[in-house]
Amino acid sequence: MSEQLQELTARLAKLDVADIAALSAMLAGCDAALNCVTYYLNLEVMRGALAARVPYADLGGLYHMSLKQFELDAAFHAARVPAVLGCGSTPGITNAMAGALASGLDTVEEIRVRVGCFDAAASGPPMGAPCWSPRAPRRSSAGSPA
Repeated sequence: MSEQLQELTARLAKLDVADIAALSAMLAGCDAALNCVTYYLNLEVMRGALAARVPYADLGGLYHMSLKQFELDAAFHAARVPAVLGCGSTPGITNAMAGALASGLDTVEEIRVRVGCFDAAASGPPMGAPCWSPRAPRRSSAGSPA
């Protein structure tokens, strides 16, 4: 494993990711594009990865951005380039944390995760539950309090 890690390379590049041509030129020849910039730029980075024919992953873009990203699905399929959205907060980080906690236990019956957020740029009502309390009533699969 250490030999494989020694073969990995990374390079620092300064550019405007909204400049699709510059971004795709920078990504050309790379093994993958892991987008860690703010989600407002996910579409631009995705388009740059697609133009460079480089596999793409990002940290997520909240619901409204993900819907826009899904519109690129056919183009990624046609180019035979994989794209993975939302490796960030949930399910990404929350799954990793739950797995780490569960690995120290004999059994796990249930894991409940709630994520709250506020996106001032989004239209419509706020997402999530910023006022969440562990004492909030649990809901059944039918949506009524259990």
